[in-house]
Amino acid sequence: MIFSSILIPFIGEISKIGKDADSDMELYMDFIDEINLAITFTINTPYEPYINFIDYPNDLNITVQDYFVIFEFFHYNNSYNKILCYNTCLYNCNFHGIPPKTYLLNVSYYIGHIYIKILNI
Repeated sequence: MIFSSILIPFIGEISKIGKDADSDMELYMDFIDEINLAITFTINTPYEPYINFIDYPNDLNITVQDYFVIFEFFHYNNSYNKILCYNTCLYNCNFHGIPPKTYLLNVSYYIGHIYIKILNI
C-alpha cells in the first residue's frame, strides 16, 4: 500500500512525458505532410505558387535530390527517415541546421523543376 502511494505521482509524470513525445512526433508529421501537400499542389497547378506559413520543427534536415525529398530527424534519441518520391524533377537543395520557428514556405514550378524555398519572415 505504501509502495503504490509513492509510485502514483511518478506514473502521472511518465504518462505526461509520453503525451509530449506523441505531440512532438505529430509536429514532424504535420510538417512533412505540409511539404508533400505543397509539392503535390505545384505538380497539379504548375502556374500557381504554393505559399504558406510553416512551423519548422527542431533537428530536422531536408535533402531535395532529383525526384526525392528526404527528411531526417531525431526524436528522443531515435533517428527517423522519411522519403517522398514524385514524378516531377525537383531543384536540388538542402535545408540542414535550420532553427525551429515559423517560416514562409514557397513552392513553385520554374523551367521544368519544382523549387522549394523556406524563407525567414
